[in-house]
Amino acid sequence: MEIFNEDATDSALDTDIFDDVRVPNDFKIKYSEDVTKDGVYPISYRAYHTNYLSNVEEKRTAFTITIIDPCDEPISVTASTLANQEYTITQSNLDYQVPPYVASPTWCEIIYSYSIMGPAGDAALTFNAST
Repeated sequence: MEIFNEDATDSALDTDIFDDVRVPNDFKIKYSEDVTKDGVYPISYRAYHTNYLSNVEEKRTAFTITIIDPCDEPISVTASTLANQEYTITQSNLDYQVPPYVASPTWCEIIYSYSIMGPAGDAALTFNAST
């Protein structure tokens, strides 16, 4: 028996994400952090006797596996504790490094932005995001 990805070419399964072991007939979806592997995978199988290759039974779209990117919405983000800052205009520059937030899963990207409640503060602040 063989299991394959049902598409225009009836291609073999992507071995980066699927594991198909004939003995003891074990089909697995592997752990992966590769978010480029997300998508819908219609899976088919073809069964035949090794001594009688013309005796074939095929099940098109036997099942479908959908692999999702866990970084798509919603994502869990835990905020860091920010310290209140005080600045006097006549002082030299004050740098404040925002403690990093934590995403779950940890490999998901976090994009930082800010907003200031008063328009006067916007001209006094420069935001430099670093990764």
